[in-house]
Amino acid sequence: MRPSFVKPADAIKDEQEYLCRLPVLSMGKDYWWPVGEQLTLLKTDPLKAAIEGARKIPDEEALKTVAPVLHLVKKDLVEYGLPFLAKI
Repeated sequence: MRPSFVKPADAIKDEQEYLCRLPVLSMGKDYWWPVGEQLTLLKTDPLKAAIEGARKIPDEEALKTVAPVLHLVKKDLVEYGLPFLAKI
């Protein structure tokens, strides 16, 4: 069996697996949660955003940077991801 990007409601009867990222369930589109200044850089300087995104940072700085976004991820997981998995 092969994972499919076609939503189960739209799938052909033989496609029983569905592969998607959480934002597709919660927002209907693929979305990357921006962290730190990444969103601003993506709009103004995509190359610099890519370089900054690949830069290694200390664990403490990483946790501090992602903490504001984690509540959004958790909310989407609880509201959309877990109910979706419960149907399976």
